[in-house]
Formats: sequence, C-alpha cells, structure tokens
Amino acid sequence: MNERAPTDAETSLLSLPPTDRQTRWAIAVAACQVVAFALVAPFARAQLAEISAFVPAFEGVIFVTDLVTSVLLFSQFAIYRLRALLVLACGYLFSALMIIPHALTFPGAFSPTGLLGAGLQTTASLYWFWHLLFPMALLGYGLLRNEESDPGPVEPSLLAVVVGSCALVLALVCGLTLLATAGNNYLPVLFADRVGFTPEARLAAATTMLLSASAVAVLWLRRRSLLDQWLIIVALAALLEMALGSIFVSGRFSLGFYAGRLFSLFTSTIVLVVLLVETMRFHAHVARSKERKIRRLVDANILGICIANLEGAIIEANEAFLRMVQYSREDVVSRRLRWTDLTPAEWREQNERSVAELHSTGAFQPVEKEYFRKNGSRVPVLVGGALFEKSGNEGVIFALDLTERKRAEEALRRDEAWLAQAQRLSHIGTWVLDGTTKHFLYWSDESYHIWGFDPLRGLPSQGDMWERVHPDDRERVWGEVQEALREKRDFLAEFKILLPDGTVKYLEGNTHHEFSRLGALLEVICTNVDVTERKRAQDERERLRQLEADLAHINRVSIMGEMAASLSHEILQPIATARNNARAGMRFLEMNPPNLSEVREALGCVVRDADRAKDIVGRIRSQIKRAPPQKERFDLHEAINEVIVMVRSAIAKNAISVNTRLMDGLVPVQGDRVQLQQVLVNLILNAVEAMSSIEDGTRELSIRTEQSQTGGILVAVHDSGPGVDPVNLERVFEPFYTTKTSGIGMGLSICQTIINGHGGRLWMSANEPRGAVFQFTLPAVQENL
Repeated sequence: MNERAPTDAETSLLSLPPTDRQTRWAIAVAACQVVAFALVAPFARAQLAEISAFVPAFEGVIFVTDLVTSVLLFSQFAIYRLRALLVLACGYLFSALMIIPHALTFPGAFSPTGLLGAGLQTTASLYWFWHLLFPMALLGYGLLRNEESDPGPVEPSLLAVVVGSCALVLALVCGLTLLATAGNNYLPVLFADRVGFTPEARLAAATTMLLSASAVAVLWLRRRSLLDQWLIIVALAALLEMALGSIFVSGRFSLGFYAGRLFSLFTSTIVLVVLLVETMRFHAHVARSKERKIRRLVDANILGICIANLEGAIIEANEAFLRMVQYSREDVVSRRLRWTDLTPAEWREQNERSVAELHSTGAFQPVEKEYFRKNGSRVPVLVGGALFEKSGNEGVIFALDLTERKRAEEALRRDEAWLAQAQRLSHIGTWVLDGTTKHFLYWSDESYHIWGFDPLRGLPSQGDMWERVHPDDRERVWGEVQEALREKRDFLAEFKILLPDGTVKYLEGNTHHEFSRLGALLEVICTNVDVTERKRAQDERERLRQLEADLAHINRVSIMGEMAASLSHEILQPIATARNNARAGMRFLEMNPPNLSEVREALGCVVRDADRAKDIVGRIRSQIKRAPPQKERFDLHEAINEVIVMVRSAIAKNAISVNTRLMDGLVPVQGDRVQLQQVLVNLILNAVEAMSSIEDGTRELSIRTEQSQTGGILVAVHDSGPGVDPVNLERVFEPFYTTKTSGIGMGLSICQTIINGHGGRLWMSANEPRGAVFQFTLPAVQENL
C-alpha cells in the first residue's frame, strides 16, 4: 500500500496513524532487538575490559537525546494539551536528569568511589530508580492515551503547567539522589563489591522488567498512532536492557553490561528520531496542503483572482477573472490586459487610495467599484488585494462579481416599494419592537402615516406610541397586551388613536410575540390596519338600516291607521257579543231558581269573545310596536292566515272574495314574522284598494304558496283589479312612486327591502285576464319545525 499523507484532522503524533511501511519498519526493528538479545544473551557473562570513561561518555549522549526528546514532547503538549504527552515528556526529562547523578556517582568515572559522597550502593540504586520510574512514565502515557483534551472550567496557564512539571521532576531527581547518597546504608544491597551483583540486584531488575512488560502490554492494547507504535519498541528495549544488564550477567563490565547500554541508547534515541522525522514530514505536508488549497482556490473559479504589479500590468489571472471581464488568456500573455485600464474614470481616485493603502500596509480593504468589460459594458465588483511582500511590487487581486447581488438588491428595493405602495393602498402599517430593549427596530412608511409621526425624526419611542392611544381605550388595550404576554400568545385588538390635531382614527392591531426557548420575549411584530373609513361605512350602514326600520314602522302605523275603521269593527264585534252573553248570564241568575248551567255557558262565551278581542289587539300591537328585527322559524301558512283575519273587515267592506291555495302541511321559514306579515298586509291592501274601483266583474283575491324553482318558497298575491300600466312597471318599487291620491309611495319599496334582507326576491307581473300578480320568494329551512 502506498504511504498515506496525514489529513487535516491528524495533526499530532497521538492522532497520526502509522502507514503500512512504518509498521513494517517497527516490526523489523523489534525483531532485530530480539535477535540481538538472543545472540548476546549466551555470552553476556563474558567479562570484558573495564573502560571507566565509557559510562560518562555514553550517558552524555543519552542525556542530550533524552533532553531534546523531552523538549519536543513538551512542545507537543503545549499545542494539544494532552496529559498523556505531559507524562511522557516528564518521563524523558526524568531520564535525562537522572543521568547526571548516575554518571557523577559511578565508581571510576570521575573518582574511584564516585562523587557526591557516593557509597557502594549509590550508583546501583540510582540506576534502579532511573529504570523503575521511566517505564512507569510509559505506562502512565498508555493509561492516559485515550483521554481527550479537556482543560476544565478554568484552563491553567501553560507556562505554569510546564514549569511546575519540570520543577516536580527536578525535585524528584534531587530527592532520589539524596536518598541514594545520604541514605546509602539504608538501601537494599545490590552490589557485593565494586563489580559483582547480589541476588537482590536481580530482584530489583525483575521489578523494572515487570513494569516494562506492563507498559508493552498497555501500549499494545491501546495503540492507535505512530508514536504508540514506537513507544512499544522503546518499552521492549528497556525490558531487554534490564535483562542483559542485570539478569544474564554477574556484574559490571561484562558483555551483557556493555550491550545493555547500547539498548539504553536505542531507547533514548528512537523516539527522538521519530519525533524529528515525523515533525519534518508533517510540516512538509502542511506546506504542500497550503499550496494545494491555494491552487484549489485559484482553479475553483469561485473568485476572480489575478496577479498584478503596481504599474498596472496583469501577469496572471484565473478563468473566473477572465470570464468576469470577458478577456482571453492571450490578452494576459500579451500584457494587453491592465487593471488600470479596467477601471472607469470615476473610480480612478479610489484606485489611488487603494494603491496608497498597499504601500502603507501591504494590503487594501475590499471596496465596491466597477470594471470595464472588453466590449465596453460594465460589471459591478468587490475588489481587495495584497502585496506578496510589503515592500514588493507584485501582489494578488481578488474580485467578486456583484452582478447577481446587485440584481437581488434591485429586486428587493422594487419589492419593498411595491410593499410600501400596497400598505398605503390597504392602510396597513407594520412595526417591530425589540423585546429586550423595548426599543422599536422598524416602522414602515404607512405606520408613520397612520400614527401621525414624522419619519425624519427617527423611530418613535414606545411611550410616544402609547400616548396616542385614545384615553377611552388605553387601559383596556394595555390589559390585553399584558394578558397576551403572560399567556405567550398573539392577540388582535380594535382601538382608537387620538392625534395631536384632534383627529380620531380607528385601528385594528394584530400582534405576534416571538419568544425564546426559555420564555424570554425576543421581538414584537405588529400590523396596524386603519379601519376608520370602514368604521364610518359600518356606522352609515347601521344608520341606513335604522332608517329603513323606522320607515317600515311608519308604514305599518300608516297601514293600521288606514285600517282603523275595519279594525275597530273587528274589535267591537267580539266585545258586543261578550256584552250580550253577559246580559244573558245575568238574566239566568235572576231566575228562581237560577239556571246555573246556562250561566256557566254564557260566561264561557264571554271568555272566548274576550280572548278573541285580545288576539286581535295583540296582532295590531305587533304590527305597530317599534322593535328590532328578530329572525325565528315559524309556519308561513299560519302567518298568512293571521294576516287574512287581520284584513278581513277591509275585504268584506269591498265585497271581495278570497281564495287561498296553500301547499299541504307546514311550511317552515326563517325570518322576522312581523316584517313578513307587513309585506303580506301591504300586498293584500294594495290589491283590495285596486279592486275597489272596479264596477263590473267579480272582485277576486287569490293567495297561493308553492315551491320555487330554487327549492325555496314562493308566495303569490293575485287580484282582479285594473292592473298596472306597462309603462310604469319598472317604477312600481321605486321609493316615493305612487298612483294613489293618498300615501307617500314607500310601501312597495319597503316590502322589497324586507324581502331582499331575507334572501328572497319580490317582483310584479300582469294577471290574466286582468289585474296584477305580486310574487316573492323565501329560502327554505332544511330542518322541520
């Protein structure tokens, strides 16, 4: 498999996975270590010459490598803040610092018994401490390996962490050195003499080997990165070093002793080599990655990019730039394309300011301007640039085509103008209030017009707006606002406003409250509709309805006045009958003995006559009294029969015969009973009056009901009078039109208004062979009475 370059997410040795090639190298190195150990182990006890300078020289190299490795690991920790790196860095620093007292106290290196007051066990104890704690650092790294960077709620100072860690390691080294020198007599006996080991030394070596083996196991189980892989090799080398230097030998200066030090050097240098190689490899990758990204940006043609000099020549340009200005690459190669020629005259001053900014800062801030295209047309652009070197002559220019944005801005301005015009025509204003600051964010032009504020004086305050709410409505509207806020809902309110000039306007406000997830008010968005004209129209319609009701009432009273003579006869007849029956009852009481059965019958007749008179008066009162329309369901046939009884005297007086042809059963309708009876009274009395002038022929009045073609009810009143002149047919229902010598001509007009208000239609036609027919329809009621 080919070697894989690290991705952007793999920026540290802890996250950089090893390639197959690197894994093979690590296996090969581990195998070489094991083979070398196997070759040397049988001869490890072979005693070689004592070279006293070997240890300080050899350990000087290890000191440098461990110290450099520690510095590199601390730098990695400073970047990624991972505790595993901090522990590993402290382990290598501890290894480097332990070399100093170990070399100084080694017998024969600087003095026969060693410096620092060293005893027989000092050097061996320091070596044991050194090789005991370093595998512990590898083990600690392995245990913290999968921990994410988490500085906690309060991130400590990086310098404090690094300095503190170094101080702790230094204190530990000093403490162990003091223990190994001053406490020499209290330490385990690891050397019987200057060269030979004791059994305790092998036991101490076994503890360090156990820790190294544990580190190998933990690192193997948690391995993910290149660093993990090489630390396994380091732990293995530490294990083999202790085996050769302490287990398979009997003392110092043997083949195993010298070979163990070579393993120690390998332990010290391998991580340093890996760190240096991978760091250089990573930085090379970063440089190549940046170059690729820049090239990708140029080739993506998202932005127009060109390289130019301060004299005006464009040296190189990508396709996006050439497409923007409609030049070809040949124009660039021939140096015919110059950025100074692209700029219209009105933008030359801006060019000079940008060049001055380049000289002073090395870059100029993006500005909006225009470029000439090759065909002479213009393209709006956003241009920015920078010099490659602050004092250099060449730089890069970035240009963004603003054509689409300018079109969108123009469309937005056009839409805003249309919206403002629509709001003016519909008298709808809009405003937005910030829920936190309670300051207005926006007022539309129509809002200023409705509320009477001057837009030149800026946004009004909330207090200014509330002062213009009419005093009669202010408290009510404020209460509705607070209730809507408590319930976190929108609300609709109708109220009046009072302008400074005394003008009163009627508004309809529809308010939306925008809340956060925690319930805090974010924004208030409101539309105000000026319904003043609508309110006035409603008042005018109400006034006209009241006028129609008054005219209808006047008409009913007028009709009742015209019927006064016949109505008085209707009332007097039951009264006279009741009086006669009362006198008869009195005579039956005066008999001896009184005839009580006859008295009872006479009094029953009196009661029936009184009820009859009461019904007649009730019907008259219902026609005369002034009451608002009340629609209810009732039987149309019952209402017709009541009207016939009401006008019976007028019919009888004019010798008119009445013929009714009503539908079978009940005919339920929905409407105002009094108003519909008023229509019937008008139509019947008009027919009676028309037929009163007929000398020859019969006088017949016919009333019929049937189902209309639309499924409703049709009522027709036929008369055999002289009819209506065809010339005047269209004027019959006009207000104040009449052919009578008396009357004001409002009866039929009012009848037509009543029928229209009930959803029906009233019209007139000729009756055959003579007379007129007045017909009206009413909608049917679906439910039965």
